[in-house]
Amino acid sequence: MVRRSVFFTLIFGFALSASAFAGKRVLVVGDSHSTGQFKDGLLKMLMPTTKTGLSTEMVGSCGSRARDWLSGKHATTCGYFEKDYGETKLRPNVTNHSTPTLESLVNAGNPDYVVIALGTNQLGDNSKESERSVRNLIAKATAKGAKCMWVGPPEVGPQAIGAKNLKAFYDMLDRVEHDTGCKKIDSRAPRTNNKYVDKKYHVHYENQKGIDWGTATGNEILQKIQYWPKGNETAKGGSGGGTPYSPQNSSTSQGSAI
Repeated sequence: MVRRSVFFTLIFGFALSASAFAGKRVLVVGDSHSTGQFKDGLLKMLMPTTKTGLSTEMVGSCGSRARDWLSGKHATTCGYFEKDYGETKLRPNVTNHSTPTLESLVNAGNPDYVVIALGTNQLGDNSKESERSVRNLIAKATAKGAKCMWVGPPEVGPQAIGAKNLKAFYDMLDRVEHDTGCKKIDSRAPRTNNKYVDKKYHVHYENQKGIDWGTATGNEILQKIQYWPKGNETAKGGSGGGTPYSPQNSSTSQGSAI
């Protein structure tokens, strides 16, 4: 146990308890960030903990929004990645693929934690519709008792679609976290190590920038799992904390596809 504790302290920068991860399952879903270097950094952090019994499934679909993981009608043409709870990469970065519903993934895998890494494609959307889809997706994530985390979008180039709406999106995530208990993970600087996209209109963090962001995010996910508050948490198999949300007079506009 001492050796294992030292190993995790060296790798993750803080001491991890093996008992916090034993037998736990983590499901991660996301957009094109989750098909690129962000995914690589994230899995680098989550995969070594399989030594303690933690297993991770990850599905990324380019161009997807929260609503697409509700409907299952989004067919990406710009990138898809899927890895099961073992070590198998079922679909490593194919170009064309349909997006599964989060409900189907939760029902099939019965995860203990659901991590939703979405938002960049919603920065140009109607805010009421965006919030409704976020809340409804959280309801699906927690329907069987899983605990929820939402990885917000990183800072995009100043000329990218929706760049001016990033703060408003995070304000919405704050409200949603307060109401549902789905914990927000902030991807804005310094989460990306104070590094930004290369072009004014870009939204992707490529190469080492993406890996650094994914690594920092994975580190925070592990800390949240280890130190998740005990007590009045929803029991596995029970009803989740999210409830469907239906604001009036909502409409949808188009944002950038990533």
